[in-house]
Amino acid sequence: MERAEKFALICAILLLSAGFASSLYLKKVKEKTEKFLEEGYIEVNGVNLSIDEIFEECLEKEISTFKGNYTGIPLSCIMNMSGIENPDEHEYTIIGADGYSQTFSWGDIEKGILTRERKTIFPHLPGMKWVKDVIKIEVN
Repeated sequence: MERAEKFALICAILLLSAGFASSLYLKKVKEKTEKFLEEGYIEVNGVNLSIDEIFEECLEKEISTFKGNYTGIPLSCIMNMSGIENPDEHEYTIIGADGYSQTFSWGDIEKGILTRERKTIFPHLPGMKWVKDVIKIEVN
């Protein structure tokens, strides 16, 4: 076998291995995402909070937006439940089950809500900033 053929064979093996490894990783991520959706959890700063627990602990409020009225739990209450210290000193990345994410300031979090359908609503921001099927909130 010539040098170029050996190189091509090694490259092909490496590419197949990388593809296999990425498939396993994506399968694991999908399983975790489906589990959080099915069991009704949101991971906030490393703490798993159930949707039921959130809606029992926090008072619902209604907000009006350019798309209509929505009822949900203030995002600030959820942050407080997770034990974040000095919440106004952080930014918050909200991640949906489809991988879509948006980052918000504390001022935005104070104005936003989470609906029972796991959708964030921010009355002062465009709809493209809203995240649906929320599974995780990272504190930056």
